[in-house]
Amino acid sequence: MVLGYVQSSRAVMWDKEILSGLIIPSSEGMALTKKISLVDALGFKAHLCKKCQVLISKLNEETK
Repeated sequence: MVLGYVQSSRAVMWDKEILSGLIIPSSEGMALTKKISLVDALGFKAHLCKKCQVLISKLNEETK
């Protein structure tokens, strides 16, 4: 596993470093969601272990 940060300006991104301003992932980062507008709802499936404080989500899996 690689340590990184989940962050958002409009789309949710993951990157190995904290980005600032307009969030554009580095070559090692990636977009986790499509770009959204302020009126779009956003959600994706994720599993949370409250005991371990770990959040796991499959990439590219749409919520229906």
